Amino acid sequence: MRHVQDMPASIVQAIAKIQRAVQSVKKDGRNAHGGYDFASTDAVYAALSVKMGEAGLTILTLEHEPEIKTVDGPKGPQRWCRFRFQFVLASEGDTWTDANCARTLYMQVLGPQTHMAAQSYAEKTFLRSLFKLPTGDLDLDQLPTDEEKPTKKKSSAQAKREGLWEAFQEELAAVDTFDRVLEIERRFADEFKGTNDAWRGQFYDALEVKRAQVSEGFI
Repeated sequence: MRHVQDMPASIVQAIAKIQRAVQSVKKDGRNAHGGYDFASTDAVYAALSVKMGEAGLTILTLEHEPEIKTVDGPKGPQRWCRFRFQFVLASEGDTWTDANCARTLYMQVLGPQTHMAAQSYAEKTFLRSLFKLPTGDLDLDQLPTDEEKPTKKKSSAQAKREGLWEAFQEELAAVDTFDRVLEIERRFADEFKGTNDAWRGQFYDALEVKRAQVSEGFI
């Protein structure tokens, strides 16, 4: 197991101070494509920026060279990009980073705003994780599993949603290439549009996680 670089005490103390002071973030944005609500990057910045200033902690984002891949889409070729961002934490007296202090994600290239959107998303997920920031988003382990034993009979709609999620998860678990992730997204997207915000959000979150997991196959 690779050694993680020791974090200076001043940075640990600053993080702890911010964690004590931070409040939850409300969902202020809506994903038009997926049809679900989410906490925007601006909302996360608003919750943290003053607290970070008071604690004397700043975080710099370094972008590694992105990789672009062209794949077949339902309406013709699509260009997707793999982004990797590394984060550097600094206090008045210390600077720290580590190879694991990073986020990798895929995003379809739709224009010049794609790079900024990727950085914003990576920063938001990193800050949420670092400061344990509550956003009200449903976690993957809150969704139903085969082991759950419900105490009352499920409605037909609930049973259908759970069956859809299980089928999606089963196929996604076997995926090991970027193209297969896109294929599964195309096949399940319309069905998840008929579910509520939490299910749609988790559908797209699970796809993003899988894209990151197959990053080594991005050739």
